[in-house]
Amino acid sequence: MKKVTIAIPTYNRPEYLPQAIKSVLNQTCQDFEIIVFDSGSDYDVQKLISAFDDSRIKLQKSENIINNKSNFRRIFNFKYDTEYLIVFHDDDMMHPQLIERELVLMEKYFDLVWVGTGINFVKNYSKMEVFKVLSELKNYKIYNSVGLVRLILNNFHLAFNTAMYRTAFIENMDKFSQRFYKWDDRPFLIHLSKKGSVAVIKDKLVNYRMHPGQDSQANNQENLPYFLNLCNYFKDNLSAPLTAADKKLFYSWSSNNLILALAGFSKTFNGYINLLKQCREGGLFRIKYISFRGLWYAVKVFKKYFFS
Repeated sequence: MKKVTIAIPTYNRPEYLPQAIKSVLNQTCQDFEIIVFDSGSDYDVQKLISAFDDSRIKLQKSENIINNKSNFRRIFNFKYDTEYLIVFHDDDMMHPQLIERELVLMEKYFDLVWVGTGINFVKNYSKMEVFKVLSELKNYKIYNSVGLVRLILNNFHLAFNTAMYRTAFIENMDKFSQRFYKWDDRPFLIHLSKKGSVAVIKDKLVNYRMHPGQDSQANNQENLPYFLNLCNYFKDNLSAPLTAADKKLFYSWSSNNLILALAGFSKTFNGYINLLKQCREGGLFRIKYISFRGLWYAVKVFKKYFFS
């Protein structure tokens, strides 16, 4: 029996999926299996997988086209034979030492629910296979749920597909998808962190491909409540009542990020200003915490509405 399962949800990405699989096969730790969860692609995924000639790669194909949410439901309800699970994007690539380093921590600290890493956003696809040489594994820290929220609010980019879970702790994500839509990953990770402790390796061990086809690149007015739910979730999962330090941390994060984010939810400047007012009244936006970064975002917003 293998130690780790790499579950890869996919749909119609024959140009990216081979790179994702290749990055797993190139790991320094080879104690894994790969299960590709196809949600009804219109090309022969089995043929693509067979080309690797590796018996560790298996396919779970949906006979009908299903949405991303349904595919993730399959993944988190699947009965794995391995002790650990990574759910990896079909358009990203992992550092050759990702599995090795996460496994070391999982087997050193038995109370860890999951361990994740930093990510590297890649727009130039020629650099997708470029990774830094790593030094000794020291750049990590153990967190409880409150500490994890503080890490996120300090603008650490924690991506869902960097996490290695103990399969004994995984659960259905439906309630998070219903409440947070495409922003369900970090609330899910925070929720699981309450079952024990978690570790985060600060090194960027996943190359995260940026492209227009991602769900994360599209916002519209009807999705705004989900995003505001995310902001409130972060606030509610700090220590209550908020300390002065946590209040500053949260409002610095929310106020500055909302300046830019809300522009994706309104087509007009007046509508944008109304959204800012709603967030202020809802306890998410405070002008006194706006930084130079927020002012720079305000300039970008102004250009969008008056010069685009």
